[in-house]
Amino acid sequence: MRQLRRVLIKHTKSQEKTGYFHRYVYISNNYESITKALIELDSGDLELFDLRSIKFLDKPDNYN
Repeated sequence: MRQLRRVLIKHTKSQEKTGYFHRYVYISNNYESITKALIELDSGDLELFDLRSIKFLDKPDNYN
């Protein structure tokens, strides 16, 4: 089984949370579709976050 990737979630500069990335979730409403990330927070709660607010912490050093 693959391990979950560690992420940093930034809501504002004063609020930062960490957790584990599970999967992308696609939400449809009539004529538009929104992609969110399902994150398991360190507290154990599952939440959906905007993709712009998460940062993967295990990014390789040689990534361009």
